[in-house]
Amino acid sequence: MGIDALVDDPLRAVVYLFIFIILCIYLGKIWVEVSGLASRDIAQQILDSGMMVPGFRSSARIIEKILDRYIPVLIVLNGILIACLSFMADSLGALTSGTGLLIAIGIIHQYAETISKEIAAQQYPSMRGFLGLD
Repeated sequence: MGIDALVDDPLRAVVYLFIFIILCIYLGKIWVEVSGLASRDIAQQILDSGMMVPGFRSSARIIEKILDRYIPVLIVLNGILIACLSFMADSLGALTSGTGLLIAIGIIHQYAETISKEIAAQQYPSMRGFLGLD
């Protein structure tokens, strides 16, 4: 889908964008569940590392309920952002397709996350277990 198709048939472009957003959000939800980033997994990691949320009991259910306020919202926002980014790359005729752009961004993000974990582990050695570096 190039810029000409976007101008010639805007309804088709809007439908394409809407479907793409729904698919990206759904894929984000699946990814969070499969990769161990769900609220219950993160809550258990927080308890296992000995950390706690000030002002709340040290219980997995309580921490999971707190995380449930944020994680689903972030999944939806990230899905929308990634879908719009990919749609714009496709419609403006980027050097690669939107999917290729998503893969490149994912790889760069993974490297950045790994580097930030290593830096945090160097500054705070007691957090190595929480960061999954042991």
